[in-house]
Amino acid sequence: MITSALAGEGRSTIAANLATFLAMSGKRVLLVDADLRRPGLHQHFKLENDEGLSSVFQKTWEQIEVALNGQPTEIPNLRVLTSGELISNPPEALQSPSAHQLFDHFKKTSQFDYVIFDTSPLLPVADAQILASYVQATVLVVNASKTSRKVLLRAKHALSRTRTMLLGVVINKSSWPDNGSINEYLKDVWQRQPKTAIVVDEPSAYTSSENGNGLANLDLNDEANKDITVTVARMQKGGAKQE
Repeated sequence: MITSALAGEGRSTIAANLATFLAMSGKRVLLVDADLRRPGLHQHFKLENDEGLSSVFQKTWEQIEVALNGQPTEIPNLRVLTSGELISNPPEALQSPSAHQLFDHFKKTSQFDYVIFDTSPLLPVADAQILASYVQATVLVVNASKTSRKVLLRAKHALSRTRTMLLGVVINKSSWPDNGSINEYLKDVWQRQPKTAIVVDEPSAYTSSENGNGLANLDLNDEANKDITVTVARMQKGGAKQE
């Protein structure tokens, strides 16, 4: 599952690029638009959105089971299950027996190597927290230029109340100086943390928040932050390049 603390942090772009990267690596991928309030993946991939995830809560299982395989895209191995029509009460729908049946189906399917869910933001609404209780792992996308440490930790604690594993944090919309400091920083994270910090794409000038609230001041040695894994990313059109 790909989510973020707040809206506008780039989670849908990260989800689309991650799905694209995996598909181009030869994996069979289903990307699910689970943002039932402000969906956007159908526009990103130029797909119809008459039916989709929300159909699970409006039709019988026999009517929608085939549609759960999603629509093909121009990218080999990548299919997208769009959100479908908007529904009135997403939290209620996501806790219904139909939702449990849906996620049991995804866990048992052998058609895909990865099923990736793009969700609504964590803190404004309950949808993503409910979804997190179904999925195996979650990646938290953070806008480095505006998201405060307090907000990031609130999102982390919200996820900790579910059964999902927090794989790490993607620092999005950020850039770094090309003076060797990024390498020293990541080397220090590598030595101190049990997980790996990965750089996706080549960084440039660092423009994060200067008011003390941004992630530039996040201390990974702080006990409260010890479980946060940092992945630095700058997304480009056509997908992320991993180095």
